[in-house]
Amino acid sequence: MQVLGDARQDLLDRYDAHGHMLLWTEPWGGAKDEAIPIDNCDPYFVEICRRIRFTTGDDGSLRCWRANTKGQRLDAPDSLNGMTGDPWTPIDKGEGKALTLGEAGFTYQKLHDILLGKNYERPPALEFQSGETDAMYLVARTLVRGQGKTDGLHHRIVPVPSKATTFLTDDTARDQLAKRAKMRIEKAATVRSKVLYPALSAVLTGRPDERPDNDQLAPWMDAFDRAIDARFFERLWASVEMDQQDAQADWQQLLRNEAQTQFDDAKDHAPQSATRYWRAHSSAESIFQGALRNHLPEAFPEKDTAEQASVRKAKA
Repeated sequence: MQVLGDARQDLLDRYDAHGHMLLWTEPWGGAKDEAIPIDNCDPYFVEICRRIRFTTGDDGSLRCWRANTKGQRLDAPDSLNGMTGDPWTPIDKGEGKALTLGEAGFTYQKLHDILLGKNYERPPALEFQSGETDAMYLVARTLVRGQGKTDGLHHRIVPVPSKATTFLTDDTARDQLAKRAKMRIEKAATVRSKVLYPALSAVLTGRPDERPDNDQLAPWMDAFDRAIDARFFERLWASVEMDQQDAQADWQQLLRNEAQTQFDDAKDHAPQSATRYWRAHSSAESIFQGALRNHLPEAFPEKDTAEQASVRKAKA
């Protein structure tokens, strides 16, 4: 409440401190000239976009009355682009507009960009306050608009443990965490495109240089994305207590395991030519293992052990 109270004061030059608050409580005939100017509203006004009223019948039943309108309820310039000062809405700095989401919703990439990146201006409700050290939750919710329809109500809750909260309240520590998170996102994308994609393609086609349709690969590629999405913030928060090398090894090991899970599942369940089965599996396995070791070297500690043993033997 303190955050909202402070933010409200900053909005009074754009709004009316004694203006309209709950817009459905005001009479509305539906005409164009009845729209309420946005600067005549309270900074935290709540809008209504339909002429709907509920009444109670004599028998106690609830009745809904609806009427058409010729104009919108709120008169706001298009140039606002949704930037109303809402204390919960991030602002896209590059586009100069309020955050809009696609049908994928709050993916880990998008939440990273909002929470830790530089592309969005964080709203007051998303700013960590000095002295906040307890565990908390990041709650993200939005209704995605499509072409003449909605693409769903998206809702996601991300627990933030106390050990991570201290990093988010310090600008320098936050920047370091943001850099680590970005590197993890890039590494996950590399594994997806450079490891899993060519290996799965070899499983399905039987040829290392042939690529199937994306729809054929989607069950395993999408499952990989969902698995990484589910674990991203959990492992990111855990990494704040690790040094750079251990954190890197932890993330690469997770990527290796998830890629292996999808690769093995594809070998067991993907439709394949019987005449190419063994050759396809041999080729795919070679592609997969080679790409894993090339792009996730920290996920193979036994390689370091072998190299260290060779060095000791050479010195001896």
